[in-house]
Amino acid sequence: LEDLNRAIELNRKDGLAFAQRSAAHLELGELDAALADANKAVKLEPEFAASHAHRGNVRLARGELDQALRDLDEALRLDPQNPEVHDHRGRALRERSEFAKALKEFEVAIRLDPSRGTPYRNRSEVWFDQARYDRALADLNEAVQREPGSTRSLNARGAVYAKLGKPEQALADFNAALNLDPRFALAYQNRSGVWLLLGKY
Repeated sequence: LEDLNRAIELNRKDGLAFAQRSAAHLELGELDAALADANKAVKLEPEFAASHAHRGNVRLARGELDQALRDLDEALRLDPQNPEVHDHRGRALRERSEFAKALKEFEVAIRLDPSRGTPYRNRSEVWFDQARYDRALADLNEAVQREPGSTRSLNARGAVYAKLGKPEQALADFNAALNLDPRFALAYQNRSGVWLLLGKY
């Protein structure tokens, strides 16, 4: 943040710097600051699809789903073949429980860039919401294959294994996630649930 603050002090017309600082604030959970910088980035670079896409992502994190979708729609108008924007749009639609529309967005994101694991993981969450655990597992296998170091994908697959009554596989995934990130609280919580099911207190 210190370097970005200095860059903005020197050039307050650099929309990219505001977008980058917004991303840093978002990563830190500073959502008000993230939105303020995202607004500035859009104002400075209104024809830059990434500015709208990033602000949509910030608004999604804030739970402002209608505004997020408006930003993501504008990003797609400017860059219709951007897989990350389709992925973010799918996440917003899932949050609105518009599952069929969300699945279509994730399918487009995967078709445009099949190398990324994130759209597979995000699509698995729709299957999970609908208790279609076999479909969720298939997507998470794809996600882990593409991004084996993704703690979120490993944790999500562990949760699916638990739902499918496969505690050993679930524990293996939770353990793998925690080996990669010993501060991953959700993986500890999910692993404890499996221990309880096994009667190991």
